[in-house]
Amino acid sequence: PSYQDSTKDSNFDMVEAKRWSEQYGVNCWFFSKTKSLRCYGQSSHEKSMGILFKHMGGEGNWIFAESWEPLYGGITIRWNIDKRNFHRWKDVDAAIWRLLETWNVSSLHKNIEEN
Repeated sequence: PSYQDSTKDSNFDMVEAKRWSEQYGVNCWFFSKTKSLRCYGQSSHEKSMGILFKHMGGEGNWIFAESWEPLYGGITIRWNIDKRNFHRWKDVDAAIWRLLETWNVSSLHKNIEEN
């Protein structure tokens, strides 16, 4: 079988993934069987490891975001965004980092130097 034949039976819809990737500036994989989407986006914060996004498909509008960061002694950041507002994910990410830096009681620089 050729590569073209194997992509017809693939569980991944690369056209849909490419559309999301181009539209929102993330790298995506669209799983056809469950109509779910997984994406990776690079945070605007210079020390962030990036964000994983999940959209479970169907009629639901929520996209779930999660990242684990070694900063501040190690934190997991989870948030949700309506898919109609996904074009603003970078604004949400920037606001989260701004608030974390405002609320933090330990020194970010001290934690980074220790690791």
